[in-house]
Amino acid sequence: MICSSQDPSAMPPASLVHMLWNAPQPNHCTTTRVAQVTSAHGAEQRRLTEFAAIMNDPCTQNIVQKTLTLPYPSFEHRVSPLNPFGLAADYLGEPEPGPEHPIVLHSSLGVAWIARDEVNAHSGWIDRWKVLIQATSGGDRWLPRLIWSDPGPFVSPPGEACTGSYLVAALCDSAAEARALVTYMRTRFFRFLVARRRVTQRNTPSVFRFVPDLPLDRFWSDAALESHFDLDPAEKATIERFVRGWPAPLR
Repeated sequence: MICSSQDPSAMPPASLVHMLWNAPQPNHCTTTRVAQVTSAHGAEQRRLTEFAAIMNDPCTQNIVQKTLTLPYPSFEHRVSPLNPFGLAADYLGEPEPGPEHPIVLHSSLGVAWIARDEVNAHSGWIDRWKVLIQATSGGDRWLPRLIWSDPGPFVSPPGEACTGSYLVAALCDSAAEARALVTYMRTRFFRFLVARRRVTQRNTPSVFRFVPDLPLDRFWSDAALESHFDLDPAEKATIERFVRGWPAPLR
């Protein structure tokens, strides 16, 4: 049986995973990885039920396993459902702020203003610090990828909402926590783990399942994350090969 990775955003060109089913061991198979149509890497045993998607690279599997070893909850539980404020993606709002529509509205069309009573869901979130991320992100076609489209995650202060073009990545208790979260989300490490779960351009809550929900009492860098999760040189190189650094400074 020959099977391509279920995560096309992470698969190098012309890479295939060859799987030979091993009947005596249920839920296991022998995998042999062939990259760039060159010599095969060593065969190894895989447990098919370990992850929701097949990891096409041993280093990728090791990285995910290391993040799951430490006792952190999944970041998935912090991410809002789709259309967090109950406003359609094409909801327009008003072009200028006013006393009757003071709430900033982020949409794919830009920034507009709406009345508080126009919000159909989670109206209490308007008054919270939060981080927004696009509900759909194309990233890049070629390696290394950005994973998310510009502007990527950004801080949304109290007094703001968004249409279904965005997700609330997390609610925060302060501006400092929101800025620390944006810094974390922009790391190669965070985006690499998102790409392991994302098989379309949709940023659903489930694509954040492999990401550990780390304490935001500091600004995490890739170097700090690599040390914290004890990544070896090959694992660091794997992340850098698939994900490029975020180009914009934190505002």
